[in-house]
Amino acid sequence: MSIVEKINNIIPGDSPKKVIIFGMGHVGIHGLLLLKKLGKKVSYIIDNDKNKFGKRYLGVEVKSPYELLYEDWDNILVFICAGGKRSQEMAEMLEGMGGRIHYNFFTTLAEERYISTINRIDPILGYSRGENSFEEMIAQGCKTQKNDIKKLRILTLGGSTTDPSYYGIKSWPFFLKEILDEKGIPNIVINGGIVGYNSSQEMLKLLGEGIENIQPDIVISYSGANDSAPSQYSLVHDYCVEVLQKLRECYKDNMGDIDEIYYGKPVDDYVTRYLKNMRIMHAVCEEFGVEFLGILQPIMITGKYNLDELEKEYLKSSIISDRIRMSLDFYKRAEERVKEYPWIYDFTSIFDGLNEIFFDWVHCNEKGNKVIAQNIYKLLEHTKKGASI
Repeated sequence: MSIVEKINNIIPGDSPKKVIIFGMGHVGIHGLLLLKKLGKKVSYIIDNDKNKFGKRYLGVEVKSPYELLYEDWDNILVFICAGGKRSQEMAEMLEGMGGRIHYNFFTTLAEERYISTINRIDPILGYSRGENSFEEMIAQGCKTQKNDIKKLRILTLGGSTTDPSYYGIKSWPFFLKEILDEKGIPNIVINGGIVGYNSSQEMLKLLGEGIENIQPDIVISYSGANDSAPSQYSLVHDYCVEVLQKLRECYKDNMGDIDEIYYGKPVDDYVTRYLKNMRIMHAVCEEFGVEFLGILQPIMITGKYNLDELEKEYLKSSIISDRIRMSLDFYKRAEERVKEYPWIYDFTSIFDGLNEIFFDWVHCNEKGNKVIAQNIYKLLEHTKKGASI
């Protein structure tokens, strides 16, 4: 069930209940935007940060969590907008005030965004889904044999904008598979996207399992947004750094002369890192006779996408404004530098003149994913391996 279907089940069109968001951080502002895009009225926001009391986000006021003491639990629906330990603490707080999870408070806008859980610590990638890290996107949801050599084999890499589990909607690899099927082209589209991965994890995943185990004809890297995000080191995911730091604390008395953990040289230029990883993936694919397509993905602030008033207000929010500025700097430089590489395609303007494409500033809805798939299909028509297209 997709995130949209879940929300519509919890808040049917005729629901008289008050909708309340708990937590106004990055998850909260995205959740608020999504609810408003779906036409759901949010009565107010609650947050434990006193400095946010009285502030308004997308026209909705932030209040103290103790505002719930004046509410009838049977007449409210509270959405926790936080992850991990913070989400658990919020749930315990709501239970202590009389709420019941899955009845009048929910984690749908937080943990339940991930339809397929990420439940493996990976020593190379930081985290993964283990043997389920490569999922075949078959139009009817069925599985096919990976050793079918008669079919065009396409491996897709990326973060949450490629990951088939994020929001539970049909991803662009799904729609690409659908287009190929409609054209009568025998194919297998294998989705290796994992939420949160940047081009470094894509590159390591390709080297570790993608080339040898999948044996693709074509590899497509759809990325850029996560590369514009803060990341301390070139190859080590920040989550892996956090895990190793905690392990070091737990076992520091038994680690002998180990004084510190070395993660490599810190990143000083995100665009250079992105291009380096693209070049490595291209070189590896070329060595193994695989075609590589790098795609600089579009986001809400690139090109001439038609922003509506709600999206404009959302982009000005103090919660994400710094992140937006950082991405603008990355994309301004990346759009120029990718011109040096004929196998990196700039998709930042594919939504020019369109509207109602995004759930938030990065993630597309199914309408957007269809547009992405259609544009990628046009590229495949001109590849050597896809010559039969």
